[in-house]
Amino acid sequence: MGYDGNADRAIGAGDRTALAPGSAAAIAAARGGPVAGMLVTTALMTAVAFGLTLLVGRAEETNAARLALAAVEEERPRVAAVLDEGAGAGLDAIAAARPGDLPAVLSTARSTLATARAALRPPH
Repeated sequence: MGYDGNADRAIGAGDRTALAPGSAAAIAAARGGPVAGMLVTTALMTAVAFGLTLLVGRAEETNAARLALAAVEEERPRVAAVLDEGAGAGLDAIAAARPGDLPAVLSTARSTLATARAALRPPH
């Protein structure tokens, strides 16, 4: 739809100065003029920029989560080895104890618990 001049006849020449710039842009958009293309382009570029900003934020969060999971995966074998050596040996000693060895069993249980707690602490 092209410009046919009807808007100038409907709105007097002096009245056009009273229109807000937004109204002028809306009229030009309704006419299908170049302002409409600029408005649509600006709106789309704004949406794309906003979307890219969100995408970068999500990518950074995902990377941080992957690094945290990698650290857990590296720590898991160390904890398993310490528990297997320390706690496993202590539990074997407790299982092999005789009924009259209560002080030795308590000592071994406390030592085994300390070993298990130490295994769960991060290495320095």
